[in-house]
Amino acid sequence: MNSIPSSVEDAGAQAPISLELEAHEHAVTRIDDQIEGLVRTVRQLEFQKAQHLERIRYIKGLTTLARQLLPDLLACIIKECVLEGWTRMPLTASHVCSEWRRVLKIPTIWSHVYVNCDAKDPYRRTSFWLKNAQTSPLQIIVDVRSDASSIPAIMALLTTRAPQWQTLTIISSVFYHSNAILQLCNCPLPQLAALNIAVSEEFDDRNDLPGQHQHLKIIEVSAQAPCLRRLRIDRNTLPSLGTIPTGITDLSIFLPFVNHPSVISVDKALALFDALPALRTLSIGLPYQQARQFELAENKGRLVHLSELYTLTLTGSSQIFRILPHLVTPSLTNLLLRSSVSSLSYPDDEIGSNVQKYMAQIPPLRLLDLHDVDLPPAI
Repeated sequence: MNSIPSSVEDAGAQAPISLELEAHEHAVTRIDDQIEGLVRTVRQLEFQKAQHLERIRYIKGLTTLARQLLPDLLACIIKECVLEGWTRMPLTASHVCSEWRRVLKIPTIWSHVYVNCDAKDPYRRTSFWLKNAQTSPLQIIVDVRSDASSIPAIMALLTTRAPQWQTLTIISSVFYHSNAILQLCNCPLPQLAALNIAVSEEFDDRNDLPGQHQHLKIIEVSAQAPCLRRLRIDRNTLPSLGTIPTGITDLSIFLPFVNHPSVISVDKALALFDALPALRTLSIGLPYQQARQFELAENKGRLVHLSELYTLTLTGSSQIFRILPHLVTPSLTNLLLRSSVSSLSYPDDEIGSNVQKYMAQIPPLRLLDLHDVDLPPAI
């Protein structure tokens, strides 16, 4: 028969258990301390690793193509991007690296000033561009499609740099806005050499009836610009006699798409050219796949002498070449005739006759460029 343990016996049995439990607890505490130390060491190593990785990225950045570009070459690339229409390129480039930001301190990078009147706060952006351009020659583009409210303030700002203007381009949705800008160019423009004007719509609620032709105020600008020699006009109507300065040497006329029937008078074109004896290059063009009617000259024997002209470019449908027989160009070296419509795949007798009459009285050419012009084989 078993006996029941006394309380003294129970205390003696529990003493080793308490000691063992205390030993395990101390062991866990020591292990936790070791783990905390190891975690602290790992964090220190991770921090050191991040520092090394940051240094590696910096050193690798020094050897990238973007950092190896010569400052002058990078400046040329940025300028070409601006010329191709990426007007915000200088701002974008400033976010690449410190080397590029140093290159952007070259004033000529900012010399192409694009003013979008429909964008947010165009005055502030223009002021920023002019500040960076410093005293560089300026190529200015003013683009106004719907919101013209900022034009007076913008032009007042731009004219503070009028002596730096080299090129002025005006792009507008309506004729009225173009003339409003031209009227504000009422200060000396001693370096302005080129003027480009593009008008997409001839008439709005400020204009008279469509039958009444509106004149761009180019003559008024030329009075302030003694060096103005190049003029490009993109407009649905041909400029009238007396609206283009006689000193122009490079004239380009582009007749964009029109929704209403339009007849162009060859007599009007000849009268315009006859008043421009200094012309050296002349270009008249229509958009691709567009035909315009050119009304025959009343006097078939009329001749216009352009003794200085050396490059002539005509781009249009067959009737545009009706101008050719009336031109006398003894100095011509480059002739470019291009059709704006698809080839007929057979000779066009009228084109052939006009080109043949003209070719018979010009000197030997350095360049003859024919594109989709349906000439008879004999020419």
